[in-house]
Amino acid sequence: MKLPSLCLATLFWLFFPLLSLATDLPDAGLEFVAVGHPGNHADPDTGHGAVGYPFRIGKYEITNSDYAGFLNAVARESDPFGLYTPLMQDHFWGGIARAQEGLHYSYKAKPGYELLPVTFVSWLDAARYVNWLHFGRPTPGHSGPGITEGAADTGAYDTSTVRVADQRNSGARFWLPNHDEWYKAAFYHPDTDRYSTYATGESTPAAGLSASAPGATYFAGHWAAPFPHLTAAGNYSNSASAFGGFDFAGNVMEWVEDTAGHNKTALGGSVFMSASSLAKNYRDAERPEEKLSTFGFRVATTATPLPPAPAKADTETKAALLNAPTTEKYPLTGINGVEYVQVGHADYLSPSVYRRGVVRYPYLIGATEVTNQQWADMLNRAGAKEAEQKCLYRDVMSDGVVGGLHREVIDGRVQFAARPGWERRPATYVNWYAGAYYANYLHYLRTPDPDDDGQLEGTDERGAYDTRAFPACGESAAAPDHLPARRNPGALVFLPSVDEWYKAAYFDRQKFSSYKYWQYPTGTDEPPNNLAPPGDRFSANYQRDEHLSEGGPTYVSEVDAYPEARSAYGTWGQAGNVWEWVEDWRSKGEGGCWRCDEWTRGLMGGSFNYIHIGLHASNLDPGAPHQIYPFYGLRMAASVDTQGWQPWWQRPGLLQQARDELTVWLAITPDSHLLYLLLGLCGLLALAGLLFLAGLAGWIIYRRRH
Repeated sequence: MKLPSLCLATLFWLFFPLLSLATDLPDAGLEFVAVGHPGNHADPDTGHGAVGYPFRIGKYEITNSDYAGFLNAVARESDPFGLYTPLMQDHFWGGIARAQEGLHYSYKAKPGYELLPVTFVSWLDAARYVNWLHFGRPTPGHSGPGITEGAADTGAYDTSTVRVADQRNSGARFWLPNHDEWYKAAFYHPDTDRYSTYATGESTPAAGLSASAPGATYFAGHWAAPFPHLTAAGNYSNSASAFGGFDFAGNVMEWVEDTAGHNKTALGGSVFMSASSLAKNYRDAERPEEKLSTFGFRVATTATPLPPAPAKADTETKAALLNAPTTEKYPLTGINGVEYVQVGHADYLSPSVYRRGVVRYPYLIGATEVTNQQWADMLNRAGAKEAEQKCLYRDVMSDGVVGGLHREVIDGRVQFAARPGWERRPATYVNWYAGAYYANYLHYLRTPDPDDDGQLEGTDERGAYDTRAFPACGESAAAPDHLPARRNPGALVFLPSVDEWYKAAYFDRQKFSSYKYWQYPTGTDEPPNNLAPPGDRFSANYQRDEHLSEGGPTYVSEVDAYPEARSAYGTWGQAGNVWEWVEDWRSKGEGGCWRCDEWTRGLMGGSFNYIHIGLHASNLDPGAPHQIYPFYGLRMAASVDTQGWQPWWQRPGLLQQARDELTVWLAITPDSHLLYLLLGLCGLLALAGLLFLAGLAGWIIYRRRH
């Protein structure tokens, strides 16, 4: 009996570590759901979802408590890879606080945030978290190889080179789900062998808890949950996917493994996005090193763990500021409570490298973003009924994050006011239609007829914008091609076009360069700093180097909070604070780029909640015109006189304008000899064509007579 016992004991001691690895590692303190039915077909609508093997995926998104445990294990002594960011503590969507105890740090979820999804994690942070799970969750207090860092033959992801891993290593025990795995776990229904439009089913989920229908955390003109508006893991108990996972719809965007150009893909929509972002055909993408306020992740694993893989820590240092802006000043022009600066240089007809910025007439543009006080004045003049019917006021403007208005009933009448301390902060939760109504309101104030005051509607012959095809509050337009593409001729106040906004922000005739456009509205070709107000000449309110500028409790700055940081024309705040609507369509459903399958209007300038990409001269963000978000605001533009704006073909000097158009098309200066040479060649070709036709006609006549 001793030999069999000895053999069993030997086998136990040999294989116990493997048994432990196979039972403990895959779950690693997390809950997973099984995704079976290998070999399923891809969704014919999108081409995604086919997975030829079984796997398991996180039942929930990684929470603040989960991630705090990771930080206490690997960032207690030091944090060389920036796995923690102060944004997690300072921002209202961040959920982890850090405390220093002697030479060590400790981390814990902020009260009430324990089960909310972790945010401000980059794709690289998520890959290192997965590596840590793969290595068995070691707790040395610091990161490093075999802890958070993988290589080509160890770990889940190779973090040892500058190149960001495209996919997991072949032996990964845990990983970030790829697009197909995530898609299958969210949308595939094995019982019917079909894909649903949403992870919660075929119908759009309710925004918030609902006893009668599945729900999700997204923005539908109102927040789905009280402040901070995110919801706890598994909050929607009746909204699981077919495989039993929760929160695939909304809450936070979830990083997945796939690469998209220089970016990494993210899926699922988020707390501040609309219902369309929850649908199966939506995807987002951001740089893998960026930490964003609504990006998190979930983990996938197999039932039979395998070996490790490669990864990389990308930490790019940003260059110092280069050129200084000019100090050219333009006086302010006050019209009906709005201060404008004049934008001239209508003779400069060379566009930027992004084909923007040419405006052939002088115009006025708001020196600042529209403030809560200005918006409240409009609401009171228009009246509560009109304001609420037209989406000029929504409850989130009072009780939502960064909402700056107050609504109360005094002597039976609804009155609006800016909240104390918010009078000169930008109006938020403004959609494009509300901006057009506001333009009409200011247009009518500028007309000589006092009966026009307070009006909001317009036609193709009256007001700044024709509003007859505008949809009801909160709805998208049934026929967006019937909406105005541009202001009416004679408009006195209007939303700036892309070129008007761009020129006011980036153009500088005095720039010491042949190229007269800056890359950022602060007069620099490098990202501005984000010092707290009042900052300096190169400051803006946006997210930089894992820090907010203004921070809580307001987050948005007063519209002139950075008195020295002005564009060459004298505007404040075109960099950061809130996104600003422009007049133009950004896309018309033509496809071919991100969100180009939708009808969207343009948004420019970035916001307090976004990184330097939003501030850059190349950026034009898409916005569905009916959507309201806490980051959306506006500034106005106006004509220089009471004759109003006129299109170029109705302006004097039509031949000169045609020459100007050709100049812009060729992107050369009007005094260029090349332009005249090309015009001369065109004339010679036209003359040669006429002579040829005349000769041909003569030959035909001759042949007929003879």
